[in-house]
Amino acid sequence: MKSTLFQLIRFLATGVLNTAVGLGINVLLYHVAGFPDAAANFAGYAVGLTVSFIVNRSWTFRSRRSWRATVPRFLAVAGVSYLANLATMLALHRVGGLSIEWANLLAVAPYTVVFYLGSRWFVFPREAASEPRPVHASPVAGRGAR
Repeated sequence: MKSTLFQLIRFLATGVLNTAVGLGINVLLYHVAGFPDAAANFAGYAVGLTVSFIVNRSWTFRSRRSWRATVPRFLAVAGVSYLANLATMLALHRVGGLSIEWANLLAVAPYTVVFYLGSRWFVFPREAASEPRPVHASPVAGRGAR
């Protein structure tokens, strides 16, 4: 239970990091480089999502699974999370009558929950003890054996 709590805290911290990086890229491209708003937003989101993948893979979930196996799953979970966010935002705004700002803020919750659970159980599941571990060359191996 303790490791799950720390994993969740790392996931949330990673979310703050990738949001800050993505927003920073978005602002720089739009305000400094003069990119159109949609292009700046797309680039910022893409960079933030890349940061999210790298940090979640290596730090949050400490996965050794190949990038080739995890990237498509990560993108699928990101897409499903976005749809959960969008559906919640639209329901709160259009049906519930909340302002768009409040609806967007509250829609972060289902996005985060879906992204965490999808990442934990589908993208970066804990590796079974029977799975082979990657073999790394030892820095000591081969020394003195000539």
